[in-house]
Amino acid sequence: MNGCVTGSFLSRLCRSADFTPCRALFVTAHPDDEVIGAGGQFRKFDELTIVHVTDGSPGNPVFARSAGFASAQEYAKARLDEYTKALLSAGLDRAITRRLAFTDQEVSTHLEECASALVGILSEVKPDVVFTHAYEGGHPDHDGVSFAVQSANMLLSKKRKKPYPVYEFASYHGRDGMMVTYRFIPNAHDGRVWTAHLTSGQVEVKRRMIACYISQKEMLQAFPVKLERFRKAPRYDYLNPPHQGRLFYECFDRGMSGDRWRSLASKALHNMEIG
Repeated sequence: MNGCVTGSFLSRLCRSADFTPCRALFVTAHPDDEVIGAGGQFRKFDELTIVHVTDGSPGNPVFARSAGFASAQEYAKARLDEYTKALLSAGLDRAITRRLAFTDQEVSTHLEECASALVGILSEVKPDVVFTHAYEGGHPDHDGVSFAVQSANMLLSKKRKKPYPVYEFASYHGRDGMMVTYRFIPNAHDGRVWTAHLTSGQVEVKRRMIACYISQKEMLQAFPVKLERFRKAPRYDYLNPPHQGRLFYECFDRGMSGDRWRSLASKALHNMEIG
């Protein structure tokens, strides 16, 4: 580990003052999640690896057709092409991309496989810092990726003296049936949130990247461009809901309820012998 993880890393990242470039690993559920959550920060890292856990295309062909594609395969290819163009538009062609290619909306049914794959990637990349989703009930894939990252880190911590530092970028969750963006759900472990107010140059780069995601244009309009929020990932209890009341993804027909998600998480924790 180099100096980039000493002291208040998030404070220095968000201020852009005295920031020591380091090796960063972003683990996201879908192509575009990384840009939404932290696109303004990418150029600060001297080594950047981005993992997409899904291909961004649900198995139900209705989603592909509604996005203007004939099949799920065409939709997945389009999302990868959009991501590639986004990196090029930001001059990030040196970034390394790893694709686990699980089906969109189905991460929760492959939690052990996902965690195992991330063990391999973490061991190979040996990042100084890891960024990923929060467990907030916004999207079942986001929650699944959060679970897999923390599980992989716990499995590896049995072999390492210290786990990898894991941070979260803000995305979205639900409140009274409405989508709340760029606001974390408060947690009892460490409620501090760092906000990065992007410079005009960072905003311009992020706008260019977002513009490449043509298939996600409507969704991306819900997210502000001039700021990003981060926090240290808490130690979640994945066997309990992330908040009281209905989860945001339960408002949609995605084949997943909170009860089922937590049952799958419980089974995965048992099989991996972690808790």
